[in-house]
Amino acid sequence: MISITPDAYCHIILHSRKHFMEPVTGVLIQNENKDQDINNTVVNEIIPLFHNFSSYTLSINYDIAFAIINVYCEKNGKKIIGLYHGNENQINNAIPSSIESVVNSINSVNKKGILLLLNNKKLENFEEKSVFDVYESVQLKLIKVSSDNLIAEENSNESQFIVENFETTTKKLKELLENNRFEEIFDFEDHLLNPEKNFLGGKTF
Repeated sequence: MISITPDAYCHIILHSRKHFMEPVTGVLIQNENKDQDINNTVVNEIIPLFHNFSSYTLSINYDIAFAIINVYCEKNGKKIIGLYHGNENQINNAIPSSIESVVNSINSVNKKGILLLLNNKKLENFEEKSVFDVYESVQLKLIKVSSDNLIAEENSNESQFIVENFETTTKKLKELLENNRFEEIFDFEDHLLNPEKNFLGGKTF
C-alpha cells in the first residue's frame, strides 16, 4: 500500500497551483526505517523540481538535481522513491516519456519507483477524493495501481493509495489555497535563478 502524509500532499498541490499554467514535477521522498513494513510505502516528503516543459524533459536537469537531493537524503536518512507530475491542462493525463523513464530509473536504483500523476480534473473536487492517479514501476513499465475509485480512509483494506487524515488534510489545503500559501513554494528551477530560495527540506503547513 502507498500512503502520503498531509504536508507532502498539500505541498504537491500548492506547487501545482503556483504554476497552474505550466507542467510541474517533483521528487517523492520516504524516511528510511529498518523496521518499516516493506509492503507499505509512505511518501513523507516531496521536493519540487520543475515548472517548465523544457526542464522536465532534459535528463541533464535530473542529473544535477538528483546529485544534490541524494546528498540531502544520505545526510537525513531518506531516500528517493519516485516522482509526481502534473501536465499543464485538464484534458492531458498522459504520462510523458521522460517522466516514465526517470521513474523506471529510480526503481532500478532504489527498488521502488512510484509516480503520482496529478489529475487536473480532480482538483475541482479535491475535498471529495485524492487528486492523483497512482502508478508503480514494474519491469520497466508503469502500472496503474489506483485511480478514480480511491478510498481515502486510513482504516480501509481496499485502497492501494491513502491520503493520511484525508478530511482534515483537505480542510487545511483549502485554507492554504485561500491564503495564497503557494507563493511560499520554491522548486529547483527557482533555486537555480536565486540560490537563496531553498527547495530542499519538507514543508510543514
